[in-house]
Amino acid sequence: EIRIAKQIAESNSRLQLEIETRTTELRSANNSLETFAHSVSHDLRTPVRQIASFTRLLRSELGSALSADGTFYLDFISQGAAKMSALIDALLSFSKYGKLELKRKPFDPSPMVTQLIEAHRSFYPDKTFDMSVRLPQTIFGDGILIEQVFENLISNAFKYSSKNNIIACKIDYTETPAELAISVEDNGVGFDTKYTEKIFQPFQTVHKRNEYEGTGIGLANVERIIKRHLGRITVTSEINKGSCFTFILPRQ
Repeated sequence: EIRIAKQIAESNSRLQLEIETRTTELRSANNSLETFAHSVSHDLRTPVRQIASFTRLLRSELGSALSADGTFYLDFISQGAAKMSALIDALLSFSKYGKLELKRKPFDPSPMVTQLIEAHRSFYPDKTFDMSVRLPQTIFGDGILIEQVFENLISNAFKYSSKNNIIACKIDYTETPAELAISVEDNGVGFDTKYTEKIFQPFQTVHKRNEYEGTGIGLANVERIIKRHLGRITVTSEINKGSCFTFILPRQ
């Protein structure tokens, strides 16, 4: 029995060392990836700005001499440059959220959520709204990062419900002594849940990009922020019947 106990202890020690080694390697790889993404994003900014700038100059220089085809080509180039600029911004934000130091403290989420909802309502002046908001008095986390979570989830709720006459968004919560779960539900286009893993990957989307604007980085940022808080995010959805995203945070 003593020999078996010693072998188990040695195995546990080796396993612990292996875990620590793998964790260090993974952390180093993530840091290298974030540094690379940040560097590449900055390096791309200058040529993209040059493309946009010279396109405007060329349009101004040619003026009325510009043919219909020429106008189409320049518009196409301008749209491509704008899209590339948005992707660069998205890549930078994805890199940033992996590096920011978490500043956890209790905060009241109601003011930020109210402001976000009002801002997004203004984007759809011709729509009717069905809003239902119930929030906990306190969330324990980094307020700046959690605001980005709400921003992305509320923005998506409005965007993917925007083809309906009524945009509905319900925000609710449940809690236990150990966890707080906050859900953001919409009546939007929804999606097939077999693509659930895909929607949390950077620059991936399950909808056609020409139907809904976006870079495909928002939900990747949401998942990253929640995981940094040692939490998790889940989603339920049905095509043409809306989606419900729920993020779960530890109470402490």
